[in-house]
Amino acid sequence: MSLSDTGFELFQLLTQRPFVVLDTEYTADPDGDGDRLISVAVVRVVRGKRVRDGELYREMNPGVPVSAASTRVHGFTTEAVAGKRPFRHHAPAILDALRVPGAVLVQHTGSDLRVLRRELERLDEARAAGDTRVTVGLADLPDLPVVDTSTLPRLLRVPGIGNRGVVSLATLCQLLGVTNGAAHHARGDARATADALVKLLVHAAGASYASLGDLLADHDRGTTQSPRLPGYIRSRRDIDPVLPAEHLARHDRPLTHAGTADEHRAWLDLAGECAVLRCPHLRGEAGLAAPENGGRSSTRWSRCCPR
Repeated sequence: MSLSDTGFELFQLLTQRPFVVLDTEYTADPDGDGDRLISVAVVRVVRGKRVRDGELYREMNPGVPVSAASTRVHGFTTEAVAGKRPFRHHAPAILDALRVPGAVLVQHTGSDLRVLRRELERLDEARAAGDTRVTVGLADLPDLPVVDTSTLPRLLRVPGIGNRGVVSLATLCQLLGVTNGAAHHARGDARATADALVKLLVHAAGASYASLGDLLADHDRGTTQSPRLPGYIRSRRDIDPVLPAEHLARHDRPLTHAGTADEHRAWLDLAGECAVLRCPHLRGEAGLAAPENGGRSSTRWSRCCPR
């Protein structure tokens, strides 16, 4: 997207403040206590450009076994992180990387900040229990405005976004022409998110946003100390799920013909499986269904795939 002279001036206004881009990889706590960090990356955007200065990347031992599902996403295993230091050791450096005067924190979905905040809360709990090794906690997290690049495209009406309220990082990069050479690696994703942010700010300038304050107010994602996250986003895997091959194979047989009763039952079973896996392909398959099966306007469609 090219900008007029006026648009370029607006872009300069929107990029007066620095941005710190946060990305994480993690695994679920087997006891249900949220997620545990495995890696953290922080990348800076200064005056509309991603810079290497101030870039941070840390890997750590999450203190719990790395689940097989998590390994399929980012490649880390329990054995690979066993010898690494815990989050407690890296927390001061991570907080220092975020402590940039006047900065705005950027993440793709609310999961990165959510997981970081929970880890800092655990440090508070450990310190309260007498752990003298803990030197920082949640109160030390800089209170920065938040931008979520998974929901900002809808606000800016980025071409190709359609009615999607949230997009995966892979989809966003494709829409904006951003290359991510290391997907599902915290540093690679942070750099890709930073590059996507710059292009989104170009779109914001094209939409005549005259100040970052106006954009932040409309975006309304709160701050790092008081985040406002979309309630339907719980983790990146909710919008960019890892789907079993057996499940994907079931999508190879859409009901483009008038299905039998058994085929209808199988399709409804597939719809239920899609709901559990948060599969993004169900809506498209329902759109392909022959009219004899009810189509988009049927009760079956509205029950399985609400708009």
